[in-house]
Amino acid sequence: MKRAFSFAVWFSVSAMAAAPAVAACVVNGTTETLYFTIESRDGSLARTGATLPPGAELCLPAAPSAVFTAFASESSMEGCPRMSGPDRRDRLVHFLATDACRWASHGK
Repeated sequence: MKRAFSFAVWFSVSAMAAAPAVAACVVNGTTETLYFTIESRDGSLARTGATLPPGAELCLPAAPSAVFTAFASESSMEGCPRMSGPDRRDRLVHFLATDACRWASHGK
């Protein structure tokens, strides 16, 4: 019995360690080149940012929850933030620099 339990514990820990880290990803679904950031909300202070042409994607590895923000440029002060949903993915479909953006997760 002890051996079976030890194997079950070892197998569970090994499976968790082998599981791929889930990334938070954002896609620029507009026709404009924009600057995007992703900030993790798990307390790790992980952050990434990049200028994305239309259709490009930016991901932050191992981010169980994140905030995506779109900016007109890297030097812009105003942007459009959006908290990630349960699948940790979203797509910007319309950009206005004054917090009036439309994200795919808003629905139709």
